[in-house]
Amino acid sequence: VRGADASMSVSFLSPSRCADGTTTSPLRRALEGADESAVRDLSLEGIVEIRGNAEAIVAEAGEDVLRLSPRRAFLFTPGDGAAAAERLRAAGVLAYDMTGAYAGIAIADERVLRRLTDLDLDSIPTAGPFAKVSALFRRGPGGWIHVYVHQELGHYVAEAVLDAVAGIDGAASDASAPVSDTSQR
Repeated sequence: VRGADASMSVSFLSPSRCADGTTTSPLRRALEGADESAVRDLSLEGIVEIRGNAEAIVAEAGEDVLRLSPRRAFLFTPGDGAAAAERLRAAGVLAYDMTGAYAGIAIADERVLRRLTDLDLDSIPTAGPFAKVSALFRRGPGGWIHVYVHQELGHYVAEAVLDAVAGIDGAASDASAPVSDTSQR
């Protein structure tokens, strides 16, 4: 079927529609052994890109909308990104499950973010630079900051975040270490 009657599903691109055990986070290797009280992997949570009347989008319980412009937004959902995209398309906007296109990382300490972006953290939710790449930012429960980058950049960003965490942890342990007096030598 061609033309206006044609309908195409892209749900095969959605990680939620894959067989169990066939998907993995793009951050799995980079975050292996990382302190989960400092960073967490969000990569398999649903992300839907919305084109059209973004002001008309109503988020369901547990969902969060990041409006970039009146005609472009992202919906973050703890559930199935493909199902959320279908729901939004039924409401009349263009919606695409982008879960497989983004890598997400939750960061507990704002000092880590301050080392990797000059963005005003009070402006979150927003989009902006992070570790020298473009990112989406939103606030999560418990004061965590959620950062999303294109999945092919995810490993690099995760390593930058872990380096920043180590630098903060190292600075804190250096500050608590006793200072030796070398002036008498």
